[in-house]
Amino acid sequence: MKSKLLLKFPNKTGDKPIVYELIKKYNLKLNIIKAAFDFNMEGHLLLEIEGESKDISEAIKFVSEEGVAIDFVNSTISIDRDECVNCGACISACESRALSMNKNSLTLEFDNNRCVGCNLCIKVCPSRAIRNGVRIESYASPDDSSSKRRMPKTRVSEENSRSTSNLK
Repeated sequence: MKSKLLLKFPNKTGDKPIVYELIKKYNLKLNIIKAAFDFNMEGHLLLEIEGESKDISEAIKFVSEEGVAIDFVNSTISIDRDECVNCGACISACESRALSMNKNSLTLEFDNNRCVGCNLCIKVCPSRAIRNGVRIESYASPDDSSSKRRMPKTRVSEENSRSTSNLK
């Protein structure tokens, strides 16, 4: 199982080897997509994790208990095919190679599995045909008495859920 997580570290966790524990204790494979920390040791870490479902669930519980906020990121973009002129500007901005040009039809193709959610393609699209379709699911910790859920909650606009279904 693979998942993308956005970990939000408060400064009190800066001296703990949390990422090391994810690898060693929970037998997970990690791919650090993006990391940003400030001088107070507060920051964000965007990870792609791979492992058994049970190990991922236990690791998420561990990270939450350490005081790190967790969001599940299902990166996606929506492409308005009526607006897209297939110029390829977005392809040059896409470092993960999620966007490519079909050599036969000369039309833009999108591989959601490669997308890391950087949204650089949105910024460079001259026709504004690419829009953000990111879905973020927040993890409610087991100790969070204000939430009855322990499973992620999805926040996605109705427009984005319709437009991403057109990508298939």
